[in-house]
Amino acid sequence: NPLVHPVAVKRLSNGRFEIVSGHNRVDAFRALGRHTIPVVVVDIEEQILDRTAFYANLLQPSLPDFEKYLGFKREKEKSGATQKELAKEAGVPESTVSMLFAFESLPERARELIEDRPTAIGMNCAAELAKLARDGAAERVVEAVELLLSGKLTQKEAVSHAARKPTTPAPRG
Repeated sequence: NPLVHPVAVKRLSNGRFEIVSGHNRVDAFRALGRHTIPVVVVDIEEQILDRTAFYANLLQPSLPDFEKYLGFKREKEKSGATQKELAKEAGVPESTVSMLFAFESLPERARELIEDRPTAIGMNCAAELAKLARDGAAERVVEAVELLLSGKLTQKEAVSHAARKPTTPAPRG
């Protein structure tokens, strides 16, 4: 099919090849029982390999928003680029990159939890939780993330949970 890009591989020092881009296409070919797939051998410098692989996979629906955030964060740290520059280079709206960077505003403990199950939370939920954390609800945000990751809350319910004001016990008299 001339509309499908070939899989990109790089030659390893032992003569074998490593897939650089196209893992999903290889999986699809295997599922179809095919034993060969068209490839193009690329010569990419090791220092830009991660970056090119990240941009190649950026728009894949299977890549969780948290992983997209981590990729943009790495690129920002390496290059010093602004979010606007990152968005332009990736070919995505600046608002998307901004929303992905909402993960950065979550409490550290919440990010640590998300690292274990990055598919459980999207950038919209992260942005809402980050705003609540900035407004003083950091502990409730961490609790909401724990409940979300354990399957006890949906993303929408997690935001509602974190937004609830803590109840204060009535004074005893």
